[in-house]
Amino acid sequence: RAIRLGWSDGRVSVLEAAPADPDPFDSGQVGVAPDWFPALALGRWGASGLAARVDDVQLGRHAAVMDVLFPPRPSDLVADL
Repeated sequence: RAIRLGWSDGRVSVLEAAPADPDPFDSGQVGVAPDWFPALALGRWGASGLAARVDDVQLGRHAAVMDVLFPPRPSDLVADL
């Protein structure tokens, strides 16, 4: 399964289910393997950083938009034990 984000006038205008693209590398589309989606959404590297490290993440011609939607989220865990 996949989702399609439609972008217009600087905003996400459509969010809908879409058929999976078995090879986003050929079409220049975004492809993120399901097991890497949590790292994309919540990870410390952001979209471009994750794509540089993981071969199952392809940002295609939409890299700039993906960097805006999924920026790096550095975090620290502070614990008082």
